[in-house]
Amino acid sequence: MMNLNNYSRKAWIGLSLCFVLLTACQKDNFDPRKPETVSFPENSSMTYGEQLRIPLPEGYGHDNNIQVEFSADETKDYVFADGSTLRQKLVKAAHYDTEQRAIFVDSRLLYPTGTSSITSGEVLPSQYIWTVNLSTNPKQDVGLGYLHVTIDQAAVTIEETEQDAGTAFAYGLHGDMESSFSLSAAEDVKKDADWYLPATEFVEIREGKIVFSPSISEGKGEEETVINSQPSLVKDGFLVASTPFRMMFIPEIKYLFGQYYPDLDITIDYSTVHIGLSNGYLSAAPVFYPEKYKSTFRLKAVEKDGAPFANSSDIFEVEESSGKVRVKPSESLTAGSYKVYVEAISSTGLVFVTTLTLGMS
Repeated sequence: MMNLNNYSRKAWIGLSLCFVLLTACQKDNFDPRKPETVSFPENSSMTYGEQLRIPLPEGYGHDNNIQVEFSADETKDYVFADGSTLRQKLVKAAHYDTEQRAIFVDSRLLYPTGTSSITSGEVLPSQYIWTVNLSTNPKQDVGLGYLHVTIDQAAVTIEETEQDAGTAFAYGLHGDMESSFSLSAAEDVKKDADWYLPATEFVEIREGKIVFSPSISEGKGEEETVINSQPSLVKDGFLVASTPFRMMFIPEIKYLFGQYYPDLDITIDYSTVHIGLSNGYLSAAPVFYPEKYKSTFRLKAVEKDGAPFANSSDIFEVEESSGKVRVKPSESLTAGSYKVYVEAISSTGLVFVTTLTLGMS
């Protein structure tokens, strides 16, 4: 009997020991719950100078207990001249706003993606990637996701130009004078950046203007000359803003009431004519050379004896297609010298002015 009891006691102790060991093994192999995958937009984009706002996905951030941490290990790193790295800048540029329950990325602290350094030639990643870790306090990871962001270059504004598919363009005349256009950009874009122009013959940036040298015109005669350039803003060696600019120089325009002989480069001026008072009159068409740039004409103003003339009854008119000046018969006109200003709008959009003086008596 004693032997049976001893055996039972030993068996019970053995089973208990096995249970303790099994429990310990289970604790050693315990796999805590992994954070959920947080889905952010596949790709977000913005223009340099802007801030990007990305709300947390539904179900996150509804209390102030959420904490958001950023890292940039998924983005290829780059070391700048001052020793700072691209990954450091990426972490600094992202922050979480608890009131708006949104992540903000400040492009002003970064650079456009995919742009190359004008000094080293190295190219920044085509996309910036942040690892976003969501946790609660006390520390417990609840979500893990990735932000993919691209940043486009901002635009440079070139004053007194027109736009065509993202390219600024303007026309000028061959001559011995410089042509210049003021450059501007948003203040957030210009901050810490400098004006820069890739090497372009006859063109430079000077005091916030893009300037075309008159030497462009040397020996050009009646040729049309096109100069392509790209004024830009550079920060830490990387382009942050730019705009392609096409400047087209056309031959000097001859525009007058009279005659022009291009083979001899001789002009004959017929811009002063004496006519009878109140009889009505139709002038000859003005000369516009080269004729391929001729488009339309319009009346700009009329003066009588040096003072503005109202022309309220439209006594003076200009034919739109030819530029001929027409004076309607009128008993209201008084003797004097009438100077008619006629504008020619060329096919390039440039506007020229000539005059026809009518002496009436």
